[in-house]
Amino acid sequence: MTNNIIFEGLESLPPGRPLILQGSVRNHIFNYRVHKDLILEQLFDFLLNEKQAPFLLVPAFTFSVFKSLTYSREQDSEIGYISKYVTKHLHYTRTYHPMYSFYIVTNTPTSALKHLSQLDTEFCFGTNTCFDFLVQSDGLQVCLNLSDAKCMTFYHHAEKLIGATHRFEKVFFVNNGASGHETAASVYVRKPGILTDVSGVEQLMWRENIWHGLRPASTSPSERWCSLKECIGLFTNMDPETHKDLLYRVE
Repeated sequence: MTNNIIFEGLESLPPGRPLILQGSVRNHIFNYRVHKDLILEQLFDFLLNEKQAPFLLVPAFTFSVFKSLTYSREQDSEIGYISKYVTKHLHYTRTYHPMYSFYIVTNTPTSALKHLSQLDTEFCFGTNTCFDFLVQSDGLQVCLNLSDAKCMTFYHHAEKLIGATHRFEKVFFVNNGASGHETAASVYVRKPGILTDVSGVEQLMWRENIWHGLRPASTSPSERWCSLKECIGLFTNMDPETHKDLLYRVE
């Protein structure tokens, strides 16, 4: 079984581009009857070696930090198989934001990646952040099996750039583990009464040929990718009310 067969939806993924990798491998495990670690080993081989991605960002989010107000870079990620595989099997560098941190995985560490690891500190979205670095580097987002509602954190970055009125910055302070110092951090939260509902943007992304690959499905494996610059362009060229109607609904 080759990587090309397993990850059919990523066949058109452009080589040599940095990536955000997000999603779930559950459907791949059940479809191919292969242990999750083997699926993920082949996925990282496919992206880093066959597609020659200079580096991958894998979400290592720790949402409980917002309640505990304590953070350590050694703290386990809380979002599933892919991030747990990275911590167990791959060498990585971790970014600094207490809640929206990422693992940086690469075959060729560079000084630029050290710079990237230190970007995401107080603010996780907007300029001078990991997402911004990826956009400026002409990066791509790769999503496995999940709908936009469950794996497109990048939309929050786009909303920050256009100044979405249904979100605001909420600053909190965390004890930064080993150093013992408090660190200011921000999350970009929805105003009361606003619920996430991004299916309209997902459909528009397919209609505008920004998503490429296989659409998310409930039973069979699916993979898709998009250009982060094209995704940002969709938001910045959209009427604000249209954007709000597509993404959100009120309780």
